[in-house]
Amino acid sequence: MTEAWGGRRRARRLLWRVFGDRPGLLLWLGVLCWFGLTWRVGIFIQDTYAVANALVALADGHLHVTELRYSITLGSQPGLHQYGGRLYGRNYGQLALAVPLVWALEGLSVIVAPRLLLASLWAGLGLAFVAQASRLDGFDRERTRIVGSVVVALLFAGSVLTATDFSRDRLALAALQLSTMVAAATACLVCYRLLGTLHDQRVGLAAGVALGVATPVGFWATIPKRHTVVACLTIPSTRSR
Repeated sequence: MTEAWGGRRRARRLLWRVFGDRPGLLLWLGVLCWFGLTWRVGIFIQDTYAVANALVALADGHLHVTELRYSITLGSQPGLHQYGGRLYGRNYGQLALAVPLVWALEGLSVIVAPRLLLASLWAGLGLAFVAQASRLDGFDRERTRIVGSVVVALLFAGSVLTATDFSRDRLALAALQLSTMVAAATACLVCYRLLGTLHDQRVGLAAGVALGVATPVGFWATIPKRHTVVACLTIPSTRSR
């Protein structure tokens, strides 16, 4: 019992070290939920073909592309490079962040049908957001949880009723998009913590929300180029200037 309590306390310390405080956690969860509301799994720009096929290869344990799972032409895809008779993609640093998500989604798809998996994931994030929001000062905990849970449940039910067939082969593409969504939400969190330190919590929170919903960071969140990852890595460097 003591060991379990100690592990929980360490996990809680790690959680607040990452997110700073409850508003930071709420910002991260809320921005992710916002992205999820408009998320559509698909390829919207040509570059994604090469990057997604490289991710499939990396998740299988090798750098060179052996399977053109996502195809725009019958031959080599735009953006792939040939070296030593093998095809290679690009952005491998970005793709390395998405590999665990590929494995997680493919593993969970054994239990949950792929067409329901992403809706369930969003609902889980929504419930986590509601649970944390109910703990804020000035909120009626019980009422917030009931109303928030009903809203999440209704949106989940709507997603399930309108969900179309979703092939398991598209989970790698979904993981790639999810990784850039996480990077964009993390950029918002970093912005919040940075400006919260330099100014105050309200300024940081306003800046974090604005970054996610009113700038190109939010636009590129579900289009899996490297832009959101670069933004997430660039923002902390501004503090030393």
